[in-house]
Amino acid sequence: MLTQTGTRSDIRDGMTQVPLEFGWQTNGAGFQYSNWYGFGLVNAEAAVKLAKKYKAGTLKASLKLSNFQSAFPAIETLAYGRVTKLGNISINKLETIDQFQLRLTRPICSGSVGFFVKSPSGVISNLSTPYNIYYKSNISDVIDYGLGSYAFHGEKSTGSWEVFAVSGDKGASESNVSALTPLKVEYRIIPKIYS
Repeated sequence: MLTQTGTRSDIRDGMTQVPLEFGWQTNGAGFQYSNWYGFGLVNAEAAVKLAKKYKAGTLKASLKLSNFQSAFPAIETLAYGRVTKLGNISINKLETIDQFQLRLTRPICSGSVGFFVKSPSGVISNLSTPYNIYYKSNISDVIDYGLGSYAFHGEKSTGSWEVFAVSGDKGASESNVSALTPLKVEYRIIPKIYS
């Protein structure tokens, strides 16, 4: 069972201590981001200036969301009580990121397992923390369970992304990830469409 807080370097396969909060991080685009506070306070002066320049109909953007893509082969084992590196996602398409999303399907203790993503720039975002609101909720099988993070906003998408499951225990659920019921992990990048 994860009972102690670790450091950033503990987000690797097999570790039993991890930080659940990373504080303020500067992402690969130079923006400071916190999992608790997002990008911080709004610059009210800049927002008012931008609003004064706006004319109806001048901002046109169409966002065509790409389909989720398989991140890596289905996960057949998950080590409860430790960090499990689920795999790497290699992205070759160059896009500027607005949001990074994961989608999970199959048996998973959604309340006791958290999911962390590390970008090619080294920024780590906890898309969900272990022991969250669903802990001991008896939710043990999810279909198209979506998680997302804006921590990578403005970064370029190319490179190797790492995905980790950070698990406490099985909670109240008895679900097991196995060869018969593997965990399917998919991802997609929501591109930045405005400047």
